[in-house]
Amino acid sequence: MARKPKYFKDPAQMFSRPRSRLNKIFSKSQDLIQLQNALRQTFPGEVYVASLSEGILHLITPSASLATRLKYRQKAIKVSLEQMPLPGAGSNHRREVLQIKQIRVTVSPNYRPPEPPQRSAIAPSPETARLIAETAQYIEDEPLRKALIRLSKRGES
Repeated sequence: MARKPKYFKDPAQMFSRPRSRLNKIFSKSQDLIQLQNALRQTFPGEVYVASLSEGILHLITPSASLATRLKYRQKAIKVSLEQMPLPGAGSNHRREVLQIKQIRVTVSPNYRPPEPPQRSAIAPSPETARLIAETAQYIEDEPLRKALIRLSKRGES
């Protein structure tokens, strides 16, 4: 098996460092998802949170009528979102993020949130399939043994 160069990092290692850029991006996206879920409880409809930066909450909606309804309810939405309990809301940093000064609404008729990519299972190599099958013979747990045998058969074709 080829050795991994030193400059390649394990994904778990990149996400676990609190000061890494990838961790900051990931936590920011998680915050936006939480904010969108809170928004959906306050204002039902097809409204997507695009960003929250410097107190400006940017929302995207597919129709002008929904954007107008959002603009009329801006004040109520601000108040309810600032009071929503989000993870980590006790820290000082989180309180700064939730200060919503303005809500900007953009109409994008064809906008749909990106769907997660569908990943197909990677079949094991024939050698790995043989080793899994050999190991499965010694497993006492019946469901696990059957699952390992099914997995080893993927590598045979």
